Amino acid sequence: MLLWAALLGFLMIWGVGFYLPGVAEADEPALAEPQRTVSQGSVEMGSAVFQQFSEQPLRELEQQGRQLYREGRFLAAIAQWQQIAQAYAGQNNPLAQASALSNLSLAYQQLGQWEDAGEAVTASLSLLAAPAARAQQQSVLAQALMAQGSLQITLGRSQQALETWQKAAAAYSYNEDVIGLNQAQINQAQALRELGFYRQAVDKLTEVGKALEAQPPSLLQAVLWRRLGETQRLTGALTQAQATLRQSLAMAEQYSSPVDISAALLSLGHTAWSRRDTSTAKDFYEQARAALVTPTAAERVPIQLAQLALAVATQQWSDAAELWPAIQSQFASLPPSRTAIYHQVNWARSLIALKLAQSNGGPDWLAIAQQLQRATQQAQALTDTRAEAYAVGTLGKVYEHTQQWAIAQDLTEQALSLSSV
Repeated sequence: MLLWAALLGFLMIWGVGFYLPGVAEADEPALAEPQRTVSQGSVEMGSAVFQQFSEQPLRELEQQGRQLYREGRFLAAIAQWQQIAQAYAGQNNPLAQASALSNLSLAYQQLGQWEDAGEAVTASLSLLAAPAARAQQQSVLAQALMAQGSLQITLGRSQQALETWQKAAAAYSYNEDVIGLNQAQINQAQALRELGFYRQAVDKLTEVGKALEAQPPSLLQAVLWRRLGETQRLTGALTQAQATLRQSLAMAEQYSSPVDISAALLSLGHTAWSRRDTSTAKDFYEQARAALVTPTAAERVPIQLAQLALAVATQQWSDAAELWPAIQSQFASLPPSRTAIYHQVNWARSLIALKLAQSNGGPDWLAIAQQLQRATQQAQALTDTRAEAYAVGTLGKVYEHTQQWAIAQDLTEQALSLSSV
């Protein structure tokens, strides 16, 4: 138990609470949220970058590529952006080719093809190292850096992502691209939260909020207020968080964005739970689930994890019995990432609590251990020591509860060792 307490201390210092508000207090929800970086919107928002380079046929292909991405048809989008990149290479247009490659990287990221995503964005940045018109080069460089930062944070490399998005902000500033600069700064705040620097993240988001007040209303404001509200909750400013998240919800509703409406409702649910209002939290979670018309597993699982954790905490055993297998069945469809690993660990934590409350509830201990082993393997493949420490430490708890003391101690010591890297 002392080893496990020490491990939790390391995790709290590391900022794992960004995904797991339950680390700090056992009766808070242990859950993860979908963290879509604003950089992923570059496929949709960056059309102006392409138009200055391309002839009509390529402009049509680019529009098709953006549409395929928005529709979630990522394999088709990959084929399209590969074709576009090759066409620009044939035209000896390195800036347009680099832009296409950064969008190709984003499409690969959506499918969890991290090596291909990394190669595409590296190729994009290599093309941008050549001499070119400075203003045009900075526009495409910013786009490529946003994509690179998105890949880095997905793989758990938060410090690298922060530095990359700082470079992207500088590139946007060169051309006085206020919208791009705001996007980069919102993403920087996400990296700061990952690193556990909640106060700095609040300051960064507050600064961006003041800048956006001078801009026309936009969906970006809904993202900003949600990120700020989530971070305020983590600092314990629950009243402020609730008000900020309601701003986010109102803006998302104004633009009829189901994904952003659902995300705001989910965060409001977390805030209600943090205020010990489980009834309101349950209502928000149900609304968050209903807001999604055709949800993907990545959008659905965080909500179901919140509902599962709440069902266990409030002893709603029939709800828990329905939720846990539904969640587990979707893990295979989630690309390996830090978020996916934390989803599996959070599921396991809820199931551990369920089994301790109901000896016959949930899957057997072996099934829980196997899921944690898969999460551990994914973390090792991504070389994400923080996620690996959390998965291994939780696996140690499984062995502790099954009274396999030697294995439990060994796993907890491994987790402590990983947490000090």
